[in-house]
Amino acid sequence: MEESGVRALVIEAAVGRHFSSGLDLNVLANESLLKVDTEGDKIRLNGLILSWQKALSSVANARFPVIAAVDGLCLGAALDLVSACDFCLATKDAQFSIEEINVGLMADLGSLQRLPRRIPESVVRYLAFTGEKMSAHAAQAAGLVLTVYDNSDALGLAAQVMAKKIAAKEASAITASKMALNFNHGHTLEESLAECARLQTIWINPERVMAEVRRIATKQ
Repeated sequence: MEESGVRALVIEAAVGRHFSSGLDLNVLANESLLKVDTEGDKIRLNGLILSWQKALSSVANARFPVIAAVDGLCLGAALDLVSACDFCLATKDAQFSIEEINVGLMADLGSLQRLPRRIPESVVRYLAFTGEKMSAHAAQAAGLVLTVYDNSDALGLAAQVMAKKIAAKEASAITASKMALNFNHGHTLEESLAECARLQTIWINPERVMAEVRRIATKQ
């Protein structure tokens, strides 16, 4: 993902009534795409899935925060995308679904791996096995959605306000914070603390820190 000058990113639907219905079913209608008759077919399909996973991982690994603003349906690959974002805002009309199971597929682009880090695994298992849709308020109660808004206008405004608030912070500190949080997964507390110390020495901006300390001190 190109990151030059980006401080925060909001992902939202520009047109239409829904955030995204996921992967275009016309793609899946291509019989050659899903062929696994030969070892070569399996290698090709595995490589395709890995390339799509890499695209979504670029969102998770971006050095700036990524905010998902969801209105309407968020199905299948769209939920994979949301799970790769740093946090999610939604309207009361938003609905989330691991839709792949409804067409006979396992979700393979990140929902099964990233969602259990945010919401109870039993909830993820229910969604993955049933294909049922989760409402915005249920998603908020589970921990997937941070805040629910009445309509798309309120959602869009809130997402922009949050993005601007993040962009006003020291970029190096935001980058280090996201890298530290991402590192936590799969590492012990001791390893994560050591990595945090390493990141601080790399990304700290002493001039900005001292300027902020002086600014706060003058107000006291």
